[in-house]
Amino acid sequence: MTLRRRFIGGLASAIATSRLVAQTSRPVGKIGYLHPRTIAPDHASLAVLRPAWQKLGYAEGEAVLLRSANDDAARLPLLVGELIGQGAGVLIVVGAAAVKAARQVTRTVPIVAIDLETDPVSAGCATSFARPGGNVTGLFLDQPTLAGRWIDLLQEAYYPRAVSFADRILKGAKPGELPIEGPDRFELVINLKTAKAIALKVPQALLLRADEVIQ
Repeated sequence: MTLRRRFIGGLASAIATSRLVAQTSRPVGKIGYLHPRTIAPDHASLAVLRPAWQKLGYAEGEAVLLRSANDDAARLPLLVGELIGQGAGVLIVVGAAAVKAARQVTRTVPIVAIDLETDPVSAGCATSFARPGGNVTGLFLDQPTLAGRWIDLLQEAYYPRAVSFADRILKGAKPGELPIEGPDRFELVINLKTAKAIALKVPQALLLRADEVIQ
């Protein structure tokens, strides 16, 4: 009888533990995602963000709500309101126009920005990088001259981090206390072996300015 009670008690404990693990692994709210142009499944932004929120248990259509303005900037504020109305507890917004629209609509719902054009302090989105102070945080890069492959690499690296921001906010973190992330330095690396292979002569002045020269 004692063994049977111990077995039943152990089984009940195991079931309770498994339920607790399942509950703590579930998303604690909804993420609203807004892109100014498209939410096509194969778009670069979604392609790099999707694995990040899937890993954390956020399912599209349930815990992740996707909206696109289809290149109509005038629709952005309406879409922000729609996402909030459908229960989004945090917004991931892509691009300067979407960030501006989100700030116009709400100063209370947390906004995680992916903005490769704006200085958030100069634009009034934050009081500082280290302590934004309001409802906006995320990934900012005030380098509009970056283009092509550089942007592709940044997407694969400053975008999945946005999901981490959103998840932390839904779990209780305040956007005004999450440091904004951005590059703190840039390095110039010159590969002379590659330059020689493509018959490219690198000026001596550029070599002197390089942080690293690969022979």
